[in-house]
Amino acid sequence: MNDISLITGPLPVVVLVAGSIGMLWLLAGGRRYLRRTVPRAAVIAVGLTLVLWYLAETVFHWWDPSLPRILYVPAAVTLLALILCLPRIRSLRRRNSPSTAPSEPKRSRSAVKAIAGMGSVVLAVVLVTVASASVINVHFGQYPTVGSALGDNGVSNQPISTVAAGPGAPAEPPITESTWTAPPDIPARGTTYSVTIPAPVSGYEAAPALVYLPPAYLGTPKAANLPVLVLLHGLPGAPVDWLNGGELAQMMDAYAAAHHGLAPIVILPDITNNGASNPPLCMDTTISRSATYLAVDLPAWVKTTLGAGTTSAQQWAVAGFSYGGTCTMQLATNFPGTYPTFIDISGETEPTVPGGRPALISTYFSGDPSAFAAQNALDKLAVGSFGSSSGIVVTGAQDTTYAPQGQKVYEAAKASGMSVTLQVLPGGHSWQVWKPGLQNNLDWLTGRLGLTGPS
Repeated sequence: MNDISLITGPLPVVVLVAGSIGMLWLLAGGRRYLRRTVPRAAVIAVGLTLVLWYLAETVFHWWDPSLPRILYVPAAVTLLALILCLPRIRSLRRRNSPSTAPSEPKRSRSAVKAIAGMGSVVLAVVLVTVASASVINVHFGQYPTVGSALGDNGVSNQPISTVAAGPGAPAEPPITESTWTAPPDIPARGTTYSVTIPAPVSGYEAAPALVYLPPAYLGTPKAANLPVLVLLHGLPGAPVDWLNGGELAQMMDAYAAAHHGLAPIVILPDITNNGASNPPLCMDTTISRSATYLAVDLPAWVKTTLGAGTTSAQQWAVAGFSYGGTCTMQLATNFPGTYPTFIDISGETEPTVPGGRPALISTYFSGDPSAFAAQNALDKLAVGSFGSSSGIVVTGAQDTTYAPQGQKVYEAAKASGMSVTLQVLPGGHSWQVWKPGLQNNLDWLTGRLGLTGPS
């Protein structure tokens, strides 16, 4: 049941039909109800939706204008259902409250009818709400299966120390497909672990990260010195988003199955500073030293604990979507010796905060624009040479907010000497673009990392 799709197949259709029936039931009524109550409720619902839009995009910045305006329609429909439930319940109470004192049997029957009627109203509202949520989920693909919606993301309950090579493991040459022989006990799938990556250099406060270890790492002997992909999430968001909407484990398991159990180790760090009110932006600022955490502390932990990526920077890559895509370019330009390979999926031209660049410089750099420019990716690309770096910039064809920014990033990266490709995929600012932005480029990525030979 956990594998049942929530974005394709019959279930989303069934949910939509059920929600439509619930909405029609709430709209059904007498002439006065249809002429006066429903229009008034609709006006209130539209007004509340406009308030939601204003608060979300202007005041609290829960999301940005990349959200398609059509997705406010399910919100308005849900609000309409909630508003209509009130007159429906009042109507039920009037019908089941006789003017004369009823006998005990009549009172009992009236109570049963009232309870059943209110239950029908609640059920209708629930059906509408679930259908609206389904429409939004189909657009974004955040929860592709029933299991992902229920929180079944496959993260192991065991500590990673039970399988990690450890600091005492002998150094070994990098694993490549041409020299690798899969052991008999290699598992069919990889395993994802929750870990706390220490920050002795940066002092960065991070929520637990996730680590995907491919089948080859879990066999005996283990393929420890595999390449490493650091994969960044969006904002708002968390590392687990790549397991849910991105179906990362399934993606990497499928790749490993076609390559004798080999795939990169994937590190999914927290890039929110443990949910701080001011996101760290993957830069070293007065808020936190998140760039140092990602470029110094994290690689040190991976090499020491897992024995992976120990040979050279050519074994390391960074990728991410949206806010994580912006972070990807921050790391690729500020630490090309650590991350010479990158995939920027739907990223921005530069980090952004409410209030724009002036607010960012004031909050994060004590009002010093030059300190910001010293780390900002496009400024770095304008003055530096990155001939050893190679990457892919991915945008969505229908992403009117982020696609133009991705074009500018691509042009700046190309002008700096990077070997860079621009890919435009069908879709908007959603997993319709983010997932294939990684999946379609795994062969290029592993070739660049040396796992499967030159690209």
